[in-house]
Parts: sequence; C-alpha cells; structure tokens
Amino acid sequence: MTEGEVRPGIVRNLVEFGAFVDLGGVDGLIHISELDWRHVTHPREVLSPGDQLEVYILSVDRERERVGLSRKRLLPDPWPRVANGLHVGQVVEGTVTKVADFGIFVDLGEGVEGLVHSSEMRDGKAEYASLGPGSSIAVRVLKIDGWRRRIALGL
Repeated sequence: MTEGEVRPGIVRNLVEFGAFVDLGGVDGLIHISELDWRHVTHPREVLSPGDQLEVYILSVDRERERVGLSRKRLLPDPWPRVANGLHVGQVVEGTVTKVADFGIFVDLGEGVEGLVHSSEMRDGKAEYASLGPGSSIAVRVLKIDGWRRRIALGL
C-alpha cells in the first residue's frame, strides 16, 4: 500500500470527523474534509456503513498503523467550472448553507460556496436573521480568489 494508489474498500464505521474504511484487513480513515468537494457536516450525508467505494491513499504511517484516505480526490473538482462561469458584478441565485456570526455561506452550484460577510449586508444582520440553511437568496459576486478558492459575495 503506497501513497497515490487507488484501492477498493468498504465503509466500516462513520464518526463525526470521518469514515473508517476496510481496505482488506487494514483500516484507513477518510477525514470529513476529504469526503466530498462540497461542505459535509456529517459523513452520513455521503456514505453509509457497508458502502463499497474506491479511495485514494493520501498517507501511510506504518509506525502508527494509520492510513489517510480521500474520496474527493477521485471526484471531479467543480470549482474551476463554477468559478469560471462567474464574474465580478454578476447577480446569481444561491442556496444558504450556513449562517454564522460573521456572515452567510451560500452554495453557488455543485457545492462551491461563497461568503456574504456581515459587513456586506445592507441593513445589518438583523434583516437577514430569518435566513437559514436551504433558503434561496440572490447575491452579487464581489471578488473571486481562485488561488485561495474563495468567493466574496454581497447582497
């Protein structure tokens, strides 16, 4: 088993921080950040115990007997396709994925998210307090940072 290899596995267990996968006598961990390109709150959103899948081997620590895995590295990266379809000043429809003290995260398509920072909210956060995950919202693209994979949005 080596880094960069693709191997079949079976999901053995789901935990808050990821999924343990049986690789044929050796267990590996897919950290929650390596499950999908979109934001995943809990592994059960994309996997179930018993699921068969292929995984990419990120790391092998023989001393500590740990294998780091990725599912998302085997999936097409939606960021270039979605981000290239956007331009500064464009108004697009998105779906709220998370509301935080500092702003609202909005899915712009295929799991690519942008952030409406609280400083960009016209009349302050109170006006948008009723928004929650799943709410539809029109946003304006303010900045696209391809290097850091961030999209700044305004209302």
